[in-house]
Amino acid sequence: MPKATSLICLSLTALLLAPVPMNAQDASGPTLRAITFNVWHGLRSGESNKRFPGEDEERKERRLAWQIEELKRLDPDVLFFQEVNPNQPLARWYAEQLGYDEIHKVTSCGLHLGGIYKIPKNMNEGLAILAKPKLGLRRVGKKRLSGNATCSATWGFQTKESRYALFGEITVNGKKVLVTTAHLFSAPFVLPSFDEDLEKLVEQGVLEPGQRDEILAARAQKVARAKGEAKLLVQEIEKRRARLGPNTPAILGGDFNAEPDAPGIAAIKAAGFLEAGTGPDFHTWDPVTNEVNYGIGSKRHDPLPTFDKPEVQELLSYRHTTPRQIDHIFVSPDFEVVAAAMVLDQDKDGIYPSDHFGILAVLQLR
Repeated sequence: MPKATSLICLSLTALLLAPVPMNAQDASGPTLRAITFNVWHGLRSGESNKRFPGEDEERKERRLAWQIEELKRLDPDVLFFQEVNPNQPLARWYAEQLGYDEIHKVTSCGLHLGGIYKIPKNMNEGLAILAKPKLGLRRVGKKRLSGNATCSATWGFQTKESRYALFGEITVNGKKVLVTTAHLFSAPFVLPSFDEDLEKLVEQGVLEPGQRDEILAARAQKVARAKGEAKLLVQEIEKRRARLGPNTPAILGGDFNAEPDAPGIAAIKAAGFLEAGTGPDFHTWDPVTNEVNYGIGSKRHDPLPTFDKPEVQELLSYRHTTPRQIDHIFVSPDFEVVAAAMVLDQDKDGIYPSDHFGILAVLQLR
């Protein structure tokens, strides 16, 4: 590596890893360090109505301790969390361990009536935003983007997979900033050649034309749902920005279950949001590197109809072997992205902090 390139890499690493004080300013304004991170509930949903199988408690404790160790080292100002389970107790635990304020929202609960009746017994997960106390974090709302879940810490009703956004407000040098986290629906991941490959199977007599059409219709329906959630999310962000005041800056972080070129991500960018970091260095979902966690949490069914055809199953198998970026941080044009990097991507004693990796963005308020 050329000497000049080495110096640039070292400088960038130092900027990302060294704490940036909130009062550090230049002509552009104060700097914030934001992390989005799916902390992972450690469960494999959809395989039992009573209790989801998954990671054992001793391993989870070690993994959460590793998360805290890394988060303290990274010293973010704001954290966007997904899959916090159990939502209220664990969000508060994170806040206590890090010395932050927190807000939270249960998004998946099944059927829940206090401590009397709970199916599944170990699912009460959701979203959380944490921020350093000096930022004055407060909750400004939540929005169900799809599904029918109505959940709290002690009761809930849910028969359909549901997706939510959680909205908060922080104050930076006297200026309000809207902070939002979301966990969106996962449309099936397939290679760009998927439609063409299906057509070849029809030509070979492996699939009937009607079966091909059913597969494509199911995929289109799921893609439309993901895009619809993203559009509704943007609308809700704009509503809350307007309530907080004209030209309120905004930061959005979350698990979007979508690659940078997906229609839902395009809808967010079309609304004027800028992505903090993207490219091959931001593959936050890596089932190869993170094989053990992925194996614990991966569902055992195909996301589209296969008609028990091995050839179709093979076309859907790439999701098990393809690293990609499905976590993102977006900012309104009020922010300049000073630097960004993938974080929480190192194992300790063979255990990675989550089944996702995180993204850290250093943001400067213009």
